[in-house]
Amino acid sequence: MDTRIRNLFGEHGLYSWYFSCDMPGLGLALQTAIERIGEANLQPLHATLVARQILGFGKMGLKLHDEVCRVFPSYPASPARKELADFPTADVDTP
Repeated sequence: MDTRIRNLFGEHGLYSWYFSCDMPGLGLALQTAIERIGEANLQPLHATLVARQILGFGKMGLKLHDEVCRVFPSYPASPARKELADFPTADVDTP
């Protein structure tokens, strides 16, 4: 499977919540995770992961926009284009 998801979970302190579809003992691992999910406070970790990914995609979109405008000068630049700094990010460090 794609290792990016495993790496994302690891980078954000969620590696113990990553389960590979071909891992030995997957059923037992999932059952154990389900039993402990109520006591785990995963929301802050997931919120940070999601916010950083959204910012990363936003940066890629801005770079793509700039590159398209550079390569195709006749392509109209978006009048609505904004910098990422124009959007509030609620205590999330940009990647």
